[in-house]
Amino acid sequence: MKGVDAPIIPVNLDGVWGSIFSFERGRFIWKRPRRLAHPVTVSYGEPLPARAEPWQLRSAIQALATEAWIDRKQDRRPLHVTALVEGRRSLTGAFFEPGQEPLSRAELLARALALRDALIDRWGPRRRVGA
Repeated sequence: MKGVDAPIIPVNLDGVWGSIFSFERGRFIWKRPRRLAHPVTVSYGEPLPARAEPWQLRSAIQALATEAWIDRKQDRRPLHVTALVEGRRSLTGAFFEPGQEPLSRAELLARALALRDALIDRWGPRRRVGA
């Protein structure tokens, strides 16, 4: 924008990861999308002045990303369902946490069931823990 007197339009692309246009699985274009049709949301923000600071532009784009996430969140599966479904896709699949040893699907399920049993012993049977 140096030397140009035009407004800056913040733009956010949401849902691109997993489409044929992402670099997921180390490939670009030559892969199957996670689902057909793969929805992508393009959001435009209010124009900013040509001399807007980088932090202002970043803040505007982050606000657009947050709005897109909130809109998309209602269509997402709960974390525990996603973990089991994604883990089922690969026999060698593992779950990673920084600084920890990877967990296999079986180890994750065993730990989740052990935690459930400990919580039931402590609080009794409930449908939701955090409700």
